Amino acid sequence: MLQERGGLIIRQLCLCLDPKQVFLKMAELLEGDETDLDFAEAMTDKLSLILLTAPEANQLRQVSLVAFLAPRAYCFHLVQHHTCMMHI
Repeated sequence: MLQERGGLIIRQLCLCLDPKQVFLKMAELLEGDETDLDFAEAMTDKLSLILLTAPEANQLRQVSLVAFLAPRAYCFHLVQHHTCMMHI
């Protein structure tokens, strides 16, 4: 059932609820259940695919991208500032 309908169910939940809450709850549930690792692996693959491609997860994708890039941008800014200060 997961292979056929799992992605559709998650996408529908993201339409009805906040995608961030859907993904956080799924991660919490998957992390707490160590009995079925095959299911956890398959669900993680589905969630990753949905996060990367589904229009329903676009807002979450944008937030994730900003969070991912922010520390790097800050570090780049520090290095650039330090380099500029060296030339003064």
